[in-house]
Amino acid sequence: MAERRPGVIPAVLGMDLGTSEVKAALVGLDGTLLELARAGYPTDTGPDGRAEQDPRDWYAAIASAVRPWWTTPRRTGQDPRLVEVQAVCCVGQGPTLAAVDAAGEPVRNALTWQDRRPGAGGYGLLPRMAWLAREDPAA
Repeated sequence: MAERRPGVIPAVLGMDLGTSEVKAALVGLDGTLLELARAGYPTDTGPDGRAEQDPRDWYAAIASAVRPWWTTPRRTGQDPRLVEVQAVCCVGQGPTLAAVDAAGEPVRNALTWQDRRPGAGGYGLLPRMAWLAREDPAA
């Protein structure tokens, strides 16, 4: 655990990258909710069962949700102490497949857990990977 400093509120940044939006919370180590924000992103759906999202939209939503917390020194209510993030905890929707290149940049939209094009192969990532390899081998 990080050393506690006078005048600083140690906190954890928690993020839930959900089906349609990111939820972000800044929580003090004592469990006090300091900040809460959310920001949405679109899903491209179609009659073929398509349900895709651009991973860049996820990043933009995260930045939109938490940016106000870092544009000025963060203080809580009447408390004059600064907030310092000690850890980050993230969870995400699954099984969603995001294909990326060697630099970690997306090469196509992600197949979300809602995408039904992989068919009867199952609900997990392997059927999505097999479908993508068959239908979009360049990705």
